[in-house]
Amino acid sequence: MPQPETPQTPQAPQQNGYFRRGKTALWVTSALLLLSLMVLTVGFLSATRTDNVSVAGFYSGITLSFGAFLGILALHLVENRRPMLIASIIFISMGIITAFLCAIVDGIIASQLIVRLPFVTGSVHYLYGQNF
Repeated sequence: MPQPETPQTPQAPQQNGYFRRGKTALWVTSALLLLSLMVLTVGFLSATRTDNVSVAGFYSGITLSFGAFLGILALHLVENRRPMLIASIIFISMGIITAFLCAIVDGIIASQLIVRLPFVTGSVHYLYGQNF
């Protein structure tokens, strides 16, 4: 006795949505890698151009670049995808925290290098109501 055919549900829309999410994640991670490499480049340029001012802005670029690289690598893996994505999220989070800390440190260093002698001696005069 032949078995009745059961209607098959199409799997194509579900796979298509999964493929689209993976493609979007790859675009976002690639954009993050490009942005972090730009932060790294600007940080290295500012650190090498200023000899008397120490700049710490490129440390966040290193951490963000590594996290984005791990994310791109994890999107192409099959077996160890989840641990690699978790490591990528951790490094990207550390990179964001490092960016805020480096901005604070660079601001403190820049504020220490402001020349305050004209303000202390009184040689700066404020002119009110005059057109220059």
